[in-house]
Amino acid sequence: MTVNDWITFILASIVIIISPGPSVIYVTTNSMTNEIKTMMPLVVGLTAGYFCGMGISLIFISSLLKISSYSLVVLKIIGSGYLTYLAIQMWTRKHINQDSRKPTFLRGVLIAISNPKALLFYTTFFPQFGHTQVDMVYLAVCYGILSFIVDFSNMLISHFVSRGISMNSLMWINRSGALLLWLTTLKIWL
Repeated sequence: MTVNDWITFILASIVIIISPGPSVIYVTTNSMTNEIKTMMPLVVGLTAGYFCGMGISLIFISSLLKISSYSLVVLKIIGSGYLTYLAIQMWTRKHINQDSRKPTFLRGVLIAISNPKALLFYTTFFPQFGHTQVDMVYLAVCYGILSFIVDFSNMLISHFVSRGISMNSLMWINRSGALLLWLTTLKIWL
């Protein structure tokens, strides 16, 4: 890969990672209501989930889609089901600062691997830049590191911005995040 390929890949990856999706929405809304030390397992879980998702898509999904077109429908059902579950949990949360279901490592992994569009994205995006298995490994590591940096920065910014926001406003921000997750679920089917 050339230097220009790397620069293009890094810039495109940052734009893609920053764009609103399930992980960005979940990190933003939960960082406003939880402490940083509580959010770290979620951010690390998201990064682990991205690596799992990249591995799944680069190895398994491309082969599975060649075998059966119905496998995409199954992926969409599983992914949209989990995102809908998260949206309902966020919407029905009664006390913003007393959520008994704290962000966890496992929840981060599940959020990262439950988005079928992200899994398909990995399958189509990486081959544009890497042509060998070694290239794909380097691209995956680079994308994972960039994802962690962006999610960590999002967590910090959201947490510190929320300090001056009232509890009522936080509740509506949380519900807006739930609505965005539900719209993401709808987008999966479009």
